[in-house]
Amino acid sequence: MPGALLEDISRHCPRLTVLDLPMIQLCISLAVITELHPLWRLGSTHFARIYSENPRHLMQRDKLQSVATEWRRIFPKLRGIPCPGDLYSQSMQEDELGEEIQGDSAGLSVDEEMSSTEPSLDWDDYDSDWFIFRRKLWKVLGYRKDLLIYDKIQYMWQTDLEIEMVRWPIVPLAAFFDPDLHSTTTLCSW
Repeated sequence: MPGALLEDISRHCPRLTVLDLPMIQLCISLAVITELHPLWRLGSTHFARIYSENPRHLMQRDKLQSVATEWRRIFPKLRGIPCPGDLYSQSMQEDELGEEIQGDSAGLSVDEEMSSTEPSLDWDDYDSDWFIFRRKLWKVLGYRKDLLIYDKIQYMWQTDLEIEMVRWPIVPLAAFFDPDLHSTTTLCSW
């Protein structure tokens, strides 16, 4: 899905709170995301992968900060990694998110640089430039590794809806077995 389609989503669905497209691969570029309108209410997204145009170039500190600034502008309420598959990578498990942000394309030939500009969307392993770029972007955005973030967000929305409709939250039986998952104060600060 081209990133420009997010513009249509923001225009036609301004009150959207969840964008769950687990089979969609989103392709973005810095030029496209600077033109997008914010999705003010969107609190949760799920994409199979997010690809960027020329990820090695975008991994440079100033470019990465620009992408992060635009990302925060477009998705001001988003607090979780929008590609849940990224959470299960070996490098995320080893907590490499704490590494220093670096990464310009020094030492690459022009051919290698050109080959990285167009994503081969059927290939994205944990050593690819697209994955490394996403991982660095999540680090800059402050998205932490929380495998239950989407469950917590869903529970918060469910609780808000219950309070709005019934005037008090309904405590499910599962809350007695796993209170952390059903807590609105546990690691899910807005």
